[in-house]
Amino acid sequence: MLQPGDLRWFRAVAQFRVPAETGLVARTVPGVARGGYDPAANYRRFSEQIERLES
Repeated sequence: MLQPGDLRWFRAVAQFRVPAETGLVARTVPGVARGGYDPAANYRRFSEQIERLES
C-alpha cells in the first residue's frame, strides 16, 4: 500500500486506476526531470510538448 501524495503513489494511480476508471492512458517521458503538465500548452501536439520539455 502506498501513501497518497508521493511520486510512487501518483505514478501508480496514473498507470492503473485512471485507465481502469476512465479509459484514458497516462504517458510519461523517460529522462525528463523538469517540466510537467502544462494545461495552457494543450494546443501543442504531444511530440511538440516533449520537444519543449527536452530543450
